[in-house]
Amino acid sequence: VRKKRVPANELGRWLEQVLSRHPPSTAGRHLQIEKVVQTGVNPPTFTFWVDRPNLLHFSYQRYLENRLREDFGIKGTPLGLRLVVTRRKARSRC
Repeated sequence: VRKKRVPANELGRWLEQVLSRHPPSTAGRHLQIEKVVQTGVNPPTFTFWVDRPNLLHFSYQRYLENRLREDFGIKGTPLGLRLVVTRRKARSRC
């Protein structure tokens, strides 16, 4: 279990399903989780690209971790979750 690998395309579909079932609550502010990839094994580590990591509540991080464990059979081992800040696209001003 500690050396489990999850293909990137499966993680992409998984993220879409998880976000559609239970989007992150941000008290009216916009948060976007763009993608997730597995960046390590032993322990399994997953990197999420988000635009505002300060808006991602710890309870939602725990939800993502629990969903990863349940949906991919990664039980009984620690998981690493890492957040990477994505740059927002600049708005064009006319």
